Amino acid sequence: MKDIAFTIDREEKLSAFLKRQLFSRNLFFDSVRRGALILNGHVVEHDLHVHLGDELRYIIPREKNRYTFDRTGVTVLYEDDDVLALDKPMNLSMMPDGEGSVAERVAYLFYERGIESKVRFITRLDKDTSGIVLVAKHAYAHGRLMKEDDLGHVHKFYTAVLEGCVESEILVDAPILREKGEIKSKVDRSGKEARTRIFPILSSETMSLVKIELLTGRTHQIRVHAASICHPVAGDAIYGHGGASGQLLHASEMIFPNRTGEIIEVHSPLRDEMIAIRNAMRFKE
Repeated sequence: MKDIAFTIDREEKLSAFLKRQLFSRNLFFDSVRRGALILNGHVVEHDLHVHLGDELRYIIPREKNRYTFDRTGVTVLYEDDDVLALDKPMNLSMMPDGEGSVAERVAYLFYERGIESKVRFITRLDKDTSGIVLVAKHAYAHGRLMKEDDLGHVHKFYTAVLEGCVESEILVDAPILREKGEIKSKVDRSGKEARTRIFPILSSETMSLVKIELLTGRTHQIRVHAASICHPVAGDAIYGHGGASGQLLHASEMIFPNRTGEIIEVHSPLRDEMIAIRNAMRFKE
């Protein structure tokens, strides 16, 4: 039976202590209902006052996976007791679509490693985007890191090839709207707040290799913002002009705090076609 241990650091309601640990309200009440919270050796049956030095255990529930297995395998870039950071290839959907998916590969990975949990994604990527995807091993890890993301503590960086010459840093601060039933998103004043920062690495007259920091997380945000400033992602068939090499957008770096507050940095190597473009651009300098 796997569990997570906490030491109470001040007198307050148990729910208030767990809220500070980024334990969601729903998970708290579900855990009480299941008898999954143990305080000083006793099952917690309701919200109660806790005291400095009390010992609390959260029993991680066993869950059944609901996906079929894809035994293709996936590269693990980082792992701890709470999360896995995976290296997603291009042209692979996050969810089942009849052609394999990250979810089905993770389901098999969980099975192989004895992780009895549902598949919960903390971050997601478009089918044609490659790179880092963060997966939770249990409900508390998922809720905690989703909240850390909301608080701006999860930093996501991408490497991309954009059409045209990007010579200086650009901050795109433009709301994005995705209307119900539509595949494409667009910049629109009635949309949700969206901010993207673009840093040039190498550039020529026709293309630029850039680093991109995602400051908010809207659907297709990088692709929409890049197209809105007339520098669409090279190979983007929806917002740009497509191309034989596919969409040249890669989630290359992620920084996030683990449960103890340690800052974790994860890196994913560039795809071969992006390395070839980078090397060609360096040769021309």
